[in-house]
Amino acid sequence: MESGVLGTIAAWCDALPKLSDPDAALRALADCLDAQTVALTRTPVSGGGSRIRAHDVERDPAALISGARSVMGAWFGKARPGVSWVRSSVDSPCDTQLQSFLDRRGLAELVVIPLHSAPGAQDALEIGFRSAVRPYRLALLKLLAQALARSWTPDAAHRFLDGLSVHEALTEVAREVPILGMDNPAGLSRAEYRICLLLSTGRPVKSVQADLGISDSTLRTHLRNIYAKTGTSDLRELVGTLSRLDGRAGARA
Repeated sequence: MESGVLGTIAAWCDALPKLSDPDAALRALADCLDAQTVALTRTPVSGGGSRIRAHDVERDPAALISGARSVMGAWFGKARPGVSWVRSSVDSPCDTQLQSFLDRRGLAELVVIPLHSAPGAQDALEIGFRSAVRPYRLALLKLLAQALARSWTPDAAHRFLDGLSVHEALTEVAREVPILGMDNPAGLSRAEYRICLLLSTGRPVKSVQADLGISDSTLRTHLRNIYAKTGTSDLRELVGTLSRLDGRAGARA
């Protein structure tokens, strides 16, 4: 086990400064920890989509989502780098979107290791497991976490994450689960949900605005929040997603 840990740290540290093979470094972590998924994420502290570089043993890693905000709760953006946060051990309940994702991927546990709190964003390593994490594996994670966090320099973060667009980190919830489901999987506010409901019936945006009696700026704010929560980038994509997943007619601008 010791040689595996040392080899994993070596592969990680070798990949960071020159981006020789970042995906191989993620695979090495997954193999060493017997993990299903390993993801490097950068999530805005103020809200919005995450940038994600990931490895999944069985499925398309592009469909992974970040659970850092949910797992770290009030400590998101402030947690000390190199400390393991185990989802099943935190007091706050898992949000609906993350739990739905974990259930569909068959993940029993998610461990989040904050690497660095960049200005306005949280960088983290997120590791998903098919079964509960045993004590020996937690000890291994503790050993790895501090070494991995120490090596996560601003330059390394730039090489791993800055080239990825937020659009590449679309949530699986937005791809597979109806946005207007009874359990509100995207976590929309009451006003945001109503906007999506009206748009899904084919109502033009101006008609939606008039029906709700809100200003242009309020509508734009609601739409920005909806795009972030549903993993869509603009009105056209939102309407297309509503039409595809909720089975309704497309709206007009």
